[in-house]
Amino acid sequence: MAFCINSFNGGYFSSYLRGRAELEKYHNALQDVSNFHLLPYGALQNRAGTYFIADEQSDDMRLITFQYNIDQSYALILFDNKIKIISNDDVIGSGGFEGGFSDGFDSGFEVDLSEYSLQTPWDNTQIHGIQFHQEADTMWLVHPETPPHKLVRNSETDWSLTEIEYKKGPFLRYNITDTTITPSATTGSGITLTASDDLFQAEDVGRTIELRQIRTDSTTTATSASYSPWIKVKGKWDFSTRGTWTGTVKIYRRINGGTQAEFRSFNASSDNNFLADGEEKEDGVEMRVYGASSCTATLTVDDFFVYGVAEITGYTSPTQVTADILSDCDATTATHDWAFNAFSEASGYPTAIALWNERMCLGGTLQQPNTVFLSRVDEWDNFQSSNSPYDAMSYKLNTSETIQWMQEQGDLVIGTSGNEYKLKPRDDAEPLGGDNVLARREGAEGSVNIQAVTVSDILLFISRDGKRSRSMGYSFEADKLKSQNLNSLAGEELIKSGVRQVVYKQNPYPELYFVTNEGTVAIMTYDQEQNIYGWSKLDTEGYFKSATVLKGRDADIVYFAVERTLNGITTMFIEKMVDRNFENQEDWFFVDCGLTGIYETPTDTITGLVHLEGESVVIIADGGNHPSRVVSGGQITLERAYSKVHVGLGYMSYARPMSIDTSDGYQSAQNSKKKHNVLEVKVKDSVGMSAGSSLDKLSNVRVVKSNAPMGVSIPSYTGVYRIPISGRHEEEYAPYMVQSNPQPLEILGYVSPVSVGV
Repeated sequence: MAFCINSFNGGYFSSYLRGRAELEKYHNALQDVSNFHLLPYGALQNRAGTYFIADEQSDDMRLITFQYNIDQSYALILFDNKIKIISNDDVIGSGGFEGGFSDGFDSGFEVDLSEYSLQTPWDNTQIHGIQFHQEADTMWLVHPETPPHKLVRNSETDWSLTEIEYKKGPFLRYNITDTTITPSATTGSGITLTASDDLFQAEDVGRTIELRQIRTDSTTTATSASYSPWIKVKGKWDFSTRGTWTGTVKIYRRINGGTQAEFRSFNASSDNNFLADGEEKEDGVEMRVYGASSCTATLTVDDFFVYGVAEITGYTSPTQVTADILSDCDATTATHDWAFNAFSEASGYPTAIALWNERMCLGGTLQQPNTVFLSRVDEWDNFQSSNSPYDAMSYKLNTSETIQWMQEQGDLVIGTSGNEYKLKPRDDAEPLGGDNVLARREGAEGSVNIQAVTVSDILLFISRDGKRSRSMGYSFEADKLKSQNLNSLAGEELIKSGVRQVVYKQNPYPELYFVTNEGTVAIMTYDQEQNIYGWSKLDTEGYFKSATVLKGRDADIVYFAVERTLNGITTMFIEKMVDRNFENQEDWFFVDCGLTGIYETPTDTITGLVHLEGESVVIIADGGNHPSRVVSGGQITLERAYSKVHVGLGYMSYARPMSIDTSDGYQSAQNSKKKHNVLEVKVKDSVGMSAGSSLDKLSNVRVVKSNAPMGVSIPSYTGVYRIPISGRHEEEYAPYMVQSNPQPLEILGYVSPVSVGV
């Protein structure tokens, strides 16, 4: 006779390790687990149910969080070239549900055609390729096949989605051939651009092109009480006076040939001169100087080049197009230095996005898959070129691999299909820009095109085969970022079909939710500081398509898009996982796709169940397990009247530990036949459970001394359940622990006498 004493802080264990009883985590691991949370303490807690919010006729769906602040958060629903927005568990524009709890269900389950929606460029084949970044009331969204877009929350019920027109940059690398381009004018509309060789195509209409020309004049000087010539100014400039003079010298400024305005003035009385400098960010700025007698006043532009930008409006031939000037050219002379816009249908659009050092970073286009484009500091939609270290810039990684994701983590961490890089200033004491930029390779794991997730000071990304999760954090010993495989002991089998989305839930327990291609959700409890990580999974009557997490003050809430076939009709359902911190027993919610009815006057007729038509539903009535009913005409009738009723689809929670091995390090019982005679399970705040050698051969624990009928509330229990188990001696033997009723079960551990035979 031997005894097995276990908790479960090892979580799900790979089937390849089921013979490795010498491993420390083996005896606290599970070979199968479904619909249980693995708590950091090592306990198992069956999950709460999911609350029905809305449904849509669509074959796919993507959920994204828009977190305006801790008290105002929204779930974005992307499908079929549209966005709908959930606020306070109602689809905005649906009218919600009015009248309070006394009228029945507290959900906007009857969604009408007046719902607020925004048209998008993303169909269902593209929604899972979107990456995004949000700041305050604005979200930037990118996809490699469509132009970047900006979603703006103007108010609770006023949202806008617009294409971002990056007409003045970023641009591709400058031309390195002998082909030149000559503008017919330096400003204006309908000008002609003429190439010295075949260059243009009809598809270029709508693209912009940058013409970099050496400045004709970089200085303007006044030597008397008169005006100097106008000079184009962009970027940094310097001003100085020389001589012995008395009077006032002035700098004048105008934009796009408009009215001049006095910009600065300097007064002298034979005994002093002046130095000044500044920086111009706007386009079309010109400056000139009004001098004084015996004074040489000079304004010098630092940048040696003028960056003209033209938008192609018409195609004439391979060597000629018409265009509108967006930023003035310097002269009507030919230049070898030209570049097409980096973002277009021909060159592709960004795959990845991140905000770093107050710059918006975009990267991974079709034509420049290994290039990062960085906006001007504090101007996140401005990618126009100049020589200022604060202006837009681009950086090409030393790899031919495609950028898959980018994430700020002190420096800018970049994941490609083959490597991981860290972009940073070469000299941390100087601003990023110009030559002061460096990308260092930190790893060679490679990633799939899924946005990385930040967990505290750790980045988590998905390997290039889509079947392994890896963490990346700074290693003091190596003085670099180091990557760790989080599937080394478990988890890989749970995500073997590939991951399509990862979201992070921080409170009350840190969990990562991996939505797989086969429609399941793998959960990893992850506490990096305590070196705790263990796996479990979610199952439901349907297929999980997407998930997202909305942060709350007390708890974070997970939302799911679930494809279910109910009453013969396949529909996409939007549901949220209910917070399991129930205030009282009447709040117990252990049904999926469910609703709650609260009634001032108890009733036995529950209506509003149209979305569950024809289904056998599970019922929790006033905290008790009520017999199931089939929904007909959108309603069910109960055995008697109740005040608070939860109705939805049932699900089973089960866990199976590793096969028993009484190894002491010298001897093993793995090759011996074993059998549990009885299972003693230590539980907390639980109502019943089952156990057995298989899911179809279970014994139930008696939760009360008398036979209480279904539909009557049974208080929760903390203590030890003793369950007899029938079965035969087997070499591979481990009991299933099951909760098949809509009631709570928290397993702290189990103790069981095991008979060992030969």
